[in-house]
Amino acid sequence: MTPSSRGAILALVGLALLASGLSWQKPVLAQPKTVTLQFNGLPWKLETQAQDIAELLLQSFGDYENWNIDPAPKTAITDQMTITIQDSSASALTKSVAINLQAEIKKREEAQAEPKSPIYAGLATWYDFGGSLGTASRQFPKGTRLKVVAVNSGKSVIVTVNDYGPQTYTGIALDLNRPSFTQLAPLGAGKIQVKYYKI
Repeated sequence: MTPSSRGAILALVGLALLASGLSWQKPVLAQPKTVTLQFNGLPWKLETQAQDIAELLLQSFGDYENWNIDPAPKTAITDQMTITIQDSSASALTKSVAINLQAEIKKREEAQAEPKSPIYAGLATWYDFGGSLGTASRQFPKGTRLKVVAVNSGKSVIVTVNDYGPQTYTGIALDLNRPSFTQLAPLGAGKIQVKYYKI
């Protein structure tokens, strides 16, 4: 079939459709809608092309049996709709997620904390003492929280002073424990230049 004969056939089909009163139009594709799911009080935004809530829940979760859903699952989805879901079997999980989220928020706030002392500079080394993020310091009392920044990499860690030392004659400002030091540099580095301040 030549291109001209193919065009002629399409033109005849178009005329036949017009003569029969039918029109040939491109199918209209559904536009995605933005929906907010309030799942046990935790908001979750998503875009969907699902026609109703039941279809959305099946696509997103696979099952929604024994859930309290408002509005009802057979309700048509509209743009900017909020769907509230209560699943009593997930309440324990929600509490642990909320606790972890609060801990992460606190960690980020501390990372951006303003110095509550001058910024000091010196050498830091490591020693094997304790499992939590800690350091030995002559300068600050036990329990003081410090932000320590590696000068060469910019990596930082928040530590608590939990030991006294190192000795003055060593020239070391901070003796970080193993977990703290590895947040800044590999243990093989031995000593690194740091800046540190009280938070």
